[in-house]
Amino acid sequence: SIDCCYATRQYNQCFFPCIRSCSYTTRRVWYNYDGLETVQPLIDIIKPEKGVIRKFPKSLADINTDREIASELAIGLDTPGQLAAICRFASNYGYRVRAVGTGSSWSRLTSTRDILIDMTNLNRILTPKPAKRKDNLKQEFVDIEVEGGMQVHRFVEKLDKVYGLALPMMGNYAGQTVAGVACTSTHGSGYFTGTMSTSVVGFHLIISTGIQVRLSHGEETFDQCQEKIKHAHFGGAPVELKSTEVFRAVAVSLGSMGIIYSITYRCISVYKIEEERTEVKIPWPGKEKFRVKQKFEPMFTNRAEGEFFSFFVNPYPAHKRFLYAAYLKGKRTSRRSTCCACCSWWCCKGGRGCADVECVQTDCIASCLQTCASCCPTRIPDITNCGVSQFSREHSYVQRWYNVLQFTKGNMHVRTAEFCLPLSQLDEALGDVIETANQYADKFSQYSLLPIYVRIVKTDDLYLSPANGRCPQGGQHDHACYIEVNND
Repeated sequence: SIDCCYATRQYNQCFFPCIRSCSYTTRRVWYNYDGLETVQPLIDIIKPEKGVIRKFPKSLADINTDREIASELAIGLDTPGQLAAICRFASNYGYRVRAVGTGSSWSRLTSTRDILIDMTNLNRILTPKPAKRKDNLKQEFVDIEVEGGMQVHRFVEKLDKVYGLALPMMGNYAGQTVAGVACTSTHGSGYFTGTMSTSVVGFHLIISTGIQVRLSHGEETFDQCQEKIKHAHFGGAPVELKSTEVFRAVAVSLGSMGIIYSITYRCISVYKIEEERTEVKIPWPGKEKFRVKQKFEPMFTNRAEGEFFSFFVNPYPAHKRFLYAAYLKGKRTSRRSTCCACCSWWCCKGGRGCADVECVQTDCIASCLQTCASCCPTRIPDITNCGVSQFSREHSYVQRWYNVLQFTKGNMHVRTAEFCLPLSQLDEALGDVIETANQYADKFSQYSLLPIYVRIVKTDDLYLSPANGRCPQGGQHDHACYIEVNND
């Protein structure tokens, strides 16, 4: 196949929306969130139906005549049944299956070119609505089951408006699917909360042979679970597994433990956050003497003042003496919202600034910034300082929790990379990153357009979570920090 926009994405980001439909072939092409990963599956891209079906598309040759699957189709296959049948078909014929959502991760760890299952059509909350929204406001917590393909920003909005509920934490990028944020350990930033994976209490999975599994916490061992699955059969009722041991492996699985049809989050009553954004200068004496943790620690360890805390820093020192930075701290509040969510920028007192305007969070704006940067790379530190200054506001911002914690709903495609380490190593690690960025800039005149973003989380015990509290050299740590850098 020929992509008519080949190689234009990296330098002309505003063209990306049209790239998705520009391929001269009868086989469809799937693109990840920023257009740099393309997969043209050998068989097809399948979208499961929300209702009952009795026939699969012709592109899945032989699936409708497979004896096992045909008997299930005669009865009618619901959505999880369709996923199970596709997995069974792939297992019988030696194909590989990959479930994809919005493609927000650019890792190819689970990449395959046989069958792709597009989960974005599965976007319903399965837990029945309460008789009255206010009924949930009295509960300590409520478990909500949602199909894995629902985008986070749609989920949290419906969770608020229909159920009166909220998640304890969410990430800044809300364009991912609810299953994707869990199995990749997506996180927000707060000293007292863990990653989004720690809010999950249940999974409805389809594993490789087409067996359906319902997984929750419990006392069952791995061997007991394995024995249950050994005696399960395709087309039967979901196997109930109650094993904390298995749960820790599945909660952050990177897509390798089966297809997540639905996921159950433990939710709390909806709340509002009062957020302050302040620009500061951080002395830069060199990486050996660089200290930033002690400057912010009194704020982020105080739940009453900074339950939700993160900060940006421009890695290029002004006059070789100090770094421009901006910190964001938020606390729960009962105050009225400062302005409506759809107009929360510089047009009203207590707004959030230009950075919160959706028309600014587009690929066209990103393309303009990239063009300016390529024309005059040595001015990038000044452009970055301008961006950091947009995160400084005179008045606090009060809004629903998700309007405060999310920066974008997924309408801007920027590639970043981050690493996680114990919070106690923040000063040393951040100093190394800043030093490396400056050495690279001096040697090659290559600058990072975005500031470095630092977030904090409570550690967990999930096996593949970057925020796992176990140290490789032994011991345990209670808190971790993430350092995110621009990789575009």
